[in-house]
Amino acid sequence: DLYGSTAVEVHNAPGSSAMWYRVGQVSGSIPVIAWGQPYPYDSGQFPSVALSGSTIVEVHNGQGTAMWYHVGQVSGSTIKWGPSYEYDQGLYPKVAFDGLNVVEVHNGQGSAMWYHWGFVSGPTTINFGSSYPYDSGFYPSVALSLSSLTVVEVHNATSTVGPMWYHVGRLGDLM
Repeated sequence: DLYGSTAVEVHNAPGSSAMWYRVGQVSGSIPVIAWGQPYPYDSGQFPSVALSGSTIVEVHNGQGTAMWYHVGQVSGSTIKWGPSYEYDQGLYPKVAFDGLNVVEVHNGQGSAMWYHWGFVSGPTTINFGSSYPYDSGFYPSVALSLSSLTVVEVHNATSTVGPMWYHVGRLGDLM
């Protein structure tokens, strides 16, 4: 994710459940990212991250279908992560964050897709509400605009290559 000139990426180590992050700085008229060193931070699968200011929110799958989150603070080229908290069951979680509001989307059983709305309620916690089904499809992703509280979600119609679909909504409609 990107906020101002700070970029953060999260990934799995090849063939492993180890999760790593890197912080970078964007510069230049033709933008390039100068990435810092990679650092391990947890274990799991399918990590997703969203950044606002120096606060970062991360979601991922743990063992099986358990989904977990972290809240942390970016400082230079490192992140001070809070503890990992389990928040639901599902697969392929993705997260959007505007500095207060957190929107998370994921697959449930089969092709059912679900979302959570919540807010960062302290330096390391998110107060998530209930999860709600909203459509069917696979591999959802989400973005959130602070200025308009607009939520944009995209997903595959099938579990293989094929049509993609999207939703546009307002954050107030999710609550």
